[in-house]
Amino acid sequence: MHSRVTKDSAVDQLAFYSREVEKAVQKTVWAKLKALGFTKFTGRTAWRFGDVTHVVEFQRFTGKRLDILGYTRLSFFVNLGLRFQLMTGPVPLEDICAHRLPKPSRCTFRKRLRRALTDGKNPDPRIWSIEPNGSNIDLCIRQVLELIEREALPWFGELSDPFAALRFLETEEERFDKFGPCGTWGVGRIGSPRRQNALASLREFVLTQHSLSLGHGAQVPGHTIQF
Repeated sequence: MHSRVTKDSAVDQLAFYSREVEKAVQKTVWAKLKALGFTKFTGRTAWRFGDVTHVVEFQRFTGKRLDILGYTRLSFFVNLGLRFQLMTGPVPLEDICAHRLPKPSRCTFRKRLRRALTDGKNPDPRIWSIEPNGSNIDLCIRQVLELIEREALPWFGELSDPFAALRFLETEEERFDKFGPCGTWGVGRIGSPRRQNALASLREFVLTQHSLSLGHGAQVPGHTIQF
């Protein structure tokens, strides 16, 4: 009976502090993003819509290795996603929600924020480690907001320019280190089918936006689009 009570208490505590994380996100980060044109929010994900969809997601850190690595189940990653509205034709019913409210994993371009400073207790810069009693929630959320303002918003702004996005797809490789992808990723290696599909879709988007005829070279400042 004692172990049952202890287990239930731990579950209740986890649920309580998980809600505290979401409250801090809503109060600090979502309030800022709302002022910047983000219009759809859940407890841990926010979207801004237009010709390009921007996504900010606080992803829970879960998995079998979590306890072994010394992280609590309150810890999280911060993921960004950017997707041009390229999908045409009917969308299958089961995909409508994912199409309208894509997670970063469903976006053309992805990025995972990293902390500038690490320590021996939490060497992985991708993870914001929350104490079991939630004592550092506000500190971590403030750090995330600073990173969003310094890195995420300029990243959204740069890649929302379709010609900047095209240049990345044509010339930039994804970079990785021991922790995973660094910077922009999600589009595969140059020449891969995934990258080629993204290029074809984005070129079509650019032509549509500029009312140019398919099959002709489209001359724009600093760029030539050829099919």
